[in-house]
Amino acid sequence: MIDDATRHPGHGPWDETWFIEGTTASGHGLWLRYTLLDAPPTGGPRRAALWAAWRPAGGPLRTGYAEAPLDTISFGRSTLLSLPGGTLTTARADGAAGPIAWSLALHGGGWRADLVPAALGRLGKTYRPAAPDLSAAGTVTVDGEVFVVRLAGVLGHLWGARSRLRGWGWAHTSRFADAPGTVFEALGAAFGAGSRTLRPVGAAVLHHRGRTWRFTGLRRVLASRATLGPRQWTLDARTREASLHATFTLPPPDRTVLAVYHGPTGAPVWCRNAPGGHLHVVLARRGLPDLVLATDRAVGEVASDVAPADPPVLGHAGDTLTWSTAKPSSSL
Repeated sequence: MIDDATRHPGHGPWDETWFIEGTTASGHGLWLRYTLLDAPPTGGPRRAALWAAWRPAGGPLRTGYAEAPLDTISFGRSTLLSLPGGTLTTARADGAAGPIAWSLALHGGGWRADLVPAALGRLGKTYRPAAPDLSAAGTVTVDGEVFVVRLAGVLGHLWGARSRLRGWGWAHTSRFADAPGTVFEALGAAFGAGSRTLRPVGAAVLHHRGRTWRFTGLRRVLASRATLGPRQWTLDARTREASLHATFTLPPPDRTVLAVYHGPTGAPVWCRNAPGGHLHVVLARRGLPDLVLATDRAVGEVASDVAPADPPVLGHAGDTLTWSTAKPSSSL
């Protein structure tokens, strides 16, 4: 069950994204973004876009991009976002971007896993996993080749008028080989304004064998510690009953998507996303053995406002960056 809704207020500044990311049992990975950017009248064009990245189990990673004017979009109670070339509803994801097309039936189990405390969400752009236990089944077509897929992953939702983040790390999986049905999601963030950046903090939720551990309350988030590196990020958090240590590591660069995000203020953030990375989780519980979980089929990313040396392959084509003259879709 997916009961979230698009929150665009009808004017800018506003930035909102729905994304689907997950992996198959055979090792394929898929990342889709349905996104809109409603910038101020003097801050750039009002636009919507479809992003796609496909990482086959044994082949080269492919990306695709398609853009449309914002006045061509629609959304409603069951239609989360529709634009020329693609539609996302509470039951389906369909679309095409560059060499990639997809037609997927979506199902969320109804389990909730809000990560961002409301007090932090009110500071700017926020995030909610609308379906942290998402399953998606259908087809993905890449360069004319059709893949029949059954993905396990997440439907995520981001929205807000501005972002106060200098960088972040994110990870999700329900692909622990030794713990079927276990779902984990974590988010680390470095807040900043001007020349000041606060110590990175984070939140996490772990659902295992019918029990849920939530490291998400405001006090727990502020007491947590996250480290954000160029290709890895970690989180340490605790409650009265348990402590958590998680590490997400990106795969090699040729298996990673480098994207650039521009919010309503125009400030860029560069993000390395992996539809298939390594996640290691240790949950220490009072009076019980440590729960140790690991997988190489997690999805996640690491982002920073520090520009990398290599050019992005996904981003808004209208942005005046050195890479914007490249074709909107390309392979890494």
